[in-house]
Amino acid sequence: MTAIEVLSRIFDYETFRPGQLEVIESLQAGDDVIATLPTGAGKSLCYQIPALMSEGLTVVITPLLSLMEDQVNNLKKRGVKRVAAINSFNTRDERQKIIASFSTLKLLYLSPEIIQESWMIDHLKSRTIAYVVVDEAHCVSQWGHEFRPDYLKISPVVHRLGQPTLLLLTATLTPDVKQDILKHFANFSFIEHIYPIDRENISFVVEKMASRQAKDQQLLQWATDFFVPSLVYFSSKKEAERLSHWLSAHLPHRNIAYYHSELDKKDRLLIQTQFIAGDLDLVCATSAFGMGVDKPDIRLIIHYHMPTQLESFIQEVGRAGRDGKHSVSATLLGPHDFQIPEHLIENELPDESVIDKLYQTLFSSESTSFDLMEWANALGLNEVNYRFIKNYLENKQIINDNKDINKTRIQPQLFTEWKIQIRKRQRFKRQKLMDIYQFLTTEDCLRQALYQPFQTVVRPSKWGCCSSCGFQLTDFTPTILEQSNLQLTWEEKLKQKLLPHRMTN
Repeated sequence: MTAIEVLSRIFDYETFRPGQLEVIESLQAGDDVIATLPTGAGKSLCYQIPALMSEGLTVVITPLLSLMEDQVNNLKKRGVKRVAAINSFNTRDERQKIIASFSTLKLLYLSPEIIQESWMIDHLKSRTIAYVVVDEAHCVSQWGHEFRPDYLKISPVVHRLGQPTLLLLTATLTPDVKQDILKHFANFSFIEHIYPIDRENISFVVEKMASRQAKDQQLLQWATDFFVPSLVYFSSKKEAERLSHWLSAHLPHRNIAYYHSELDKKDRLLIQTQFIAGDLDLVCATSAFGMGVDKPDIRLIIHYHMPTQLESFIQEVGRAGRDGKHSVSATLLGPHDFQIPEHLIENELPDESVIDKLYQTLFSSESTSFDLMEWANALGLNEVNYRFIKNYLENKQIINDNKDINKTRIQPQLFTEWKIQIRKRQRFKRQKLMDIYQFLTTEDCLRQALYQPFQTVVRPSKWGCCSSCGFQLTDFTPTILEQSNLQLTWEEKLKQKLLPHRMTN
């Protein structure tokens, strides 16, 4: 089959979106590719189609566990059975079943941590690798908005696999991030497919609020006025839960839920499934929600809290209007909105006192081994802090995977340099926070201010542009969800699904 035939027969699309076929053809020609496509542009098809057309195994590396699960389930529903994901969600039995069928797999999704494991590398070496795909490739850059140290170890692994054709994918790419990515994959010669990331069908609104109570009331008003599939993003799990309950109490006819990373896996998957199916029409969520959620008709994205950077904002608003119809991004900006993102930045990396304690512990230790995880747990460090510390100690050859300590590498200057790196990273993150604050408070065009750091030309909006250019939410007239249906009780909705021919308006 040709690429267009695979697109039609398996994925039920008749035409490719801009950039998809170009990336596919480059990969099939054996070229290594770095590609930027806007959120919602169907990046996954760029590797799924060549994977299904190839003779070997395609390995997809992604940090998004929910995306792995979603894509594996969607492919299986379409009849593609030789696909699997290995990550922390797997039970022991599930992982053993995947390994038992390893020789037959066409697509394998892995987390960046799993692909480094020696047992996984051995299994991968037993197969002919057609393509390696690095999703969210900006994570490899220290200047990327989601820098993950484990991504730095991907390039050596790809070399150990015989350097198969490589695809790097991202939705946001500043010049600094691009330069950093290319430096880490310096042994590859990339064909670049860089496409505009601005979304012409999304209008932008920023409303300045005097207090949290004012925010709550404005959110309630929008949820009352617009009967459309909606996502409300929060930087606080507690606030996502509070507003979900509060909105549900005021709007009993709407189907509202909350979502964050601390929910049980089954509950998270259920909420995603219900939202995609239309059984939920408003979700109060943290940034954990949305990646891999394939719902084309989300009409309203509301930010109750300010994100920490423009890149996160672009990815989150990019989940609206994937069907090309008019959709809106609305942000509620309060007087104390700096506090939560500042707190998130402070907790992303260990503070200097932790580095000092680590140095003293290693320097004074009489043992030749060191259990870093046990030490981190005793201090109450989060997983992000633990992985950051582990990566640095291993890169500087202070400890290894077997927990052995290299006493000759416990040098004061290495730990001093480390603290300087942390300060530099925090300054960078605070500048990112200032960038998004300046974007949200500008009196100039919001579309221009949002997208210009990522591309030279920003296309005009197909509908209303933004609140700076005169667009108001009162101008938004979506017709996606019928109000008559939303007024039904859950019993009536069930009857409508089971006995649609008996229901009347």
